[in-house]
Amino acid sequence: MKGICTAFLTLALVLTPPLTWAGTELAKNPPEAYRFSYQTASNGRVVPSSVCKEYSGLDWKGCRRYAQWHFAVQCWQLGYDMKNTTGSVRRKMKNQKDFFCDAKRRVTPLK
Repeated sequence: MKGICTAFLTLALVLTPPLTWAGTELAKNPPEAYRFSYQTASNGRVVPSSVCKEYSGLDWKGCRRYAQWHFAVQCWQLGYDMKNTTGSVRRKMKNQKDFFCDAKRRVTPLK
């Protein structure tokens, strides 16, 4: 019985597809591009209502999804790049990362 379970587990591990991060898959096949702009408030954060305000309806929703994806990619990339930096460069990158990560959370395709 133990041999059958081990064989089944080994077969299951061999047949499962490799795990990938969703951002990697999106980077290979990015969503349809939208041109979008945004405003920043006096506290340096994105004003959610200013993102994709030139669109309406389903285009607005698609633009917001694209903007959220864009901010998420920037947030992840800066977090990854920060690992090998020090000092003032790291501080500047951390501020940029915080900006993009906050924008990713604020900008949603919902009203």
